Parts: sequence; structure tokens; C-alpha cells
Amino acid sequence: ALTATLETYLTTAGLGPDDIFAAGFDLSSATVEAIRGGWTDLVIDQQQWLQGYLPILQICLTHNFLFTGLHIDTGAGFAHADNVELLAELVGEQ
Repeated sequence: ALTATLETYLTTAGLGPDDIFAAGFDLSSATVEAIRGGWTDLVIDQQQWLQGYLPILQICLTHNFLFTGLHIDTGAGFAHADNVELLAELVGEQ
């Protein structure tokens, strides 16, 4: 939520969209608008399911059934002004 509302904090501090490089995590429709407006420069996609739920499932499988750990590449998805339009429609579907 903070990434999407950087405009509020920066304008309160007397800064414009190009005065500092601002980055954050997690894409939302509001974050897409912040990137479009120049308030947010870079966002990394967190993959909450892969980084949150799946590790807990792996622990349970290892504890209960002696499964070995899974290697899951969560990738490094970055959104910025050059590619935000490619992602905007998909973000709106969340």
C-alpha cells in the first residue's frame, strides 16, 4: 500500500515525481497509476503464494511425510515505466 501512495508522502515533503527514485514491492492497480504518474519508479513482484503459503506446505510435507525440500524459482519480476502498460491489464484482473 505504501508504494501506491508515495505521491502523498512525496508531495507532503515538497518533492515532485522526479526528485527522488522511489521503489517498492507488490503490484496493484494503484501502484500501476503511481508508476504512470512518475511517483513510483520500480516495483518488484513478490509472488505472495510462492513465498508465503508454499513454504509452509513444504514444512508440513517434510515433517509429516519426509519429503525433501522443493526448489521453487519465484523469479524476479520488475515493473517500471517501460513495461507497466504490458502488465496493467493483468494487474487489473487480480
